[in-house]
Amino acid sequence: MSFDDLDYCLRLRSHGIKTYTVVASRHYHPAVKIASKTVLGRSIKYIDMPPWKRYYNLRNSLIVYRRYPWAKALFGINTGRDAALLLLKTLLVPNQRLKNVQCILMGIADGLRQSTAKNSRVQI
Repeated sequence: MSFDDLDYCLRLRSHGIKTYTVVASRHYHPAVKIASKTVLGRSIKYIDMPPWKRYYNLRNSLIVYRRYPWAKALFGINTGRDAALLLLKTLLVPNQRLKNVQCILMGIADGLRQSTAKNSRVQI
């Protein structure tokens, strides 16, 4: 979940615009690649995704959690702990390791600042 869809719906509602869920609709996303790496005898799973997607995923989730505090409880997420784990797991990703770390740090910074502007340093 990239949280942008949830944020849009909640902002519309705050302006008195009704949103609807169409239960019968289906939307398919490309499958994510879950990889694993063995570290100190333990298998650690991580999602292998492009750096730009990591940036937007983390930034958007932080924005939603700050705007709507109840969302943290709903999704059962501890943003500080989860961001730290994500950063550590990203170090396991063999491709574009530095770019992934940069995108996570920018995502945290922009999410905490509530910046929804396009970040020109994140290349898609």
